[in-house]
Amino acid sequence: MQQSKTKKQNALTANSQKLKATRGFTLIETLIAITVLLLSITAPLHIASQALFSAFYARDEITAYYLAEEAIEYIKNSRDTRFLADVFDSGGAVINDDAWLVGLEDCIEDPITGRKRCTVDATLAFMGGNAVAPCPDSICLNIQFDSTTGIWSYSSGDPSKFKRIIELKPQTNNGGTNEEALIEVTVEWLGNNAFSGAKKVFLTAVMTNWQRK
Repeated sequence: MQQSKTKKQNALTANSQKLKATRGFTLIETLIAITVLLLSITAPLHIASQALFSAFYARDEITAYYLAEEAIEYIKNSRDTRFLADVFDSGGAVINDDAWLVGLEDCIEDPITGRKRCTVDATLAFMGGNAVAPCPDSICLNIQFDSTTGIWSYSSGDPSKFKRIIELKPQTNNGGTNEEALIEVTVEWLGNNAFSGAKKVFLTAVMTNWQRK
């Protein structure tokens, strides 16, 4: 009889130990499963966030590039506009002078005072439209974007993240005249988060006084 009780107690003890061991093992399995699940979720989310960040950066870089290209084309067009105005004012004769950069003085670096920076509003006419404006204390304002019309300007819309800076550097030749000018356009903007920092696109182009020669 005593042996039977002892066997039952031993069996109960063994079952209890097995149950405890089983419970402990199940908890470890659960923790491992949760860890694996979190890793399997986190990795795709990280990849998706990186892809989204890259898409935003590509969008901003393309926008900045076109804003810089627009400024260069406008400056070159101002040369043609000035030339045609002089030709019509002179009755059709080609004026051979060095006034081809007139109207762009706010963009031209001064040999005495140094650097000058300007902005260009492509929505305004070059002559009589006040399209070219100096940057106060060399700090240029952010260009504005009108979401209704899709137009970038300095007269309407909401301030954007983009700042467009234009510098014009006449190049003096051996004869002492400026027959060529270097156009430098920088478009700066802040990234989409605090860790991305400032970004910029820098374009250069050469403009010559070929019509008057």
